[in-house]
Amino acid sequence: MDDAQKSNSPRAIIINVNYAQHNDSPYSAPFQVEIVRRGNGLGVTAIVLGSVALFGSIIPIVNFASGFLGFLGLIFGITGWALRGRRKAPAVVGTVLSSVAIVLSILLAIAYTAGIASAISGSINDSIGEGSSVATNGTLMYEVTGDGTDSTIAFTVLDAGRIGSEQVEAAALPFTREIVVTSGSAIDFSNFSLVASSGATGTTISCRITLDGMVIAEQIATGPYASVSCHAY
Repeated sequence: MDDAQKSNSPRAIIINVNYAQHNDSPYSAPFQVEIVRRGNGLGVTAIVLGSVALFGSIIPIVNFASGFLGFLGLIFGITGWALRGRRKAPAVVGTVLSSVAIVLSILLAIAYTAGIASAISGSINDSIGEGSSVATNGTLMYEVTGDGTDSTIAFTVLDAGRIGSEQVEAAALPFTREIVVTSGSAIDFSNFSLVASSGATGTTISCRITLDGMVIAEQIATGPYASVSCHAY
């Protein structure tokens, strides 16, 4: 058999083969065998999957699915690489793209998850801090106004560091009471409330609670025997 001769096509090889004729002629007649290099569909598939996975790996949430696509692309790429008689370049490129996509998907998924968790935690802490009703000291002021002369008023008090309640009957309005917290210990002001009702002589009544001068609760009602209820938080 003679050496292989290259054809003009980059995907084919021409092989000249000499064989003896049946009439025992000293001359041999050559014939040509064309071997066509086959493409690599698995490698091309790996390139497509790896490219899509690489693009999606930088997008939050989407990168979770991108990692799966990258894993599929890696399988196709390695399989296409191992096939004999197939072009290796597509499989190599697909394998590399898929591998990079998998690594990026994992790293960015961890980073995005940590960032989202940190943002949620910070938001919760800020919300708790803004709406917190716990303090170590402060001045709580109860106010009840109206035109009645026989109102009933009940409110929360602080006695020797303990929270209790007090009620005033047939109270003339306006009515005020100050609760000063100086214990130095944490006090939950949400436990403080003010409830008032007008008697038969009243036509309007309102309640208000302030903490260090800031209004934190307010309500108004009209009519005989009308009632209002204010809670610190």
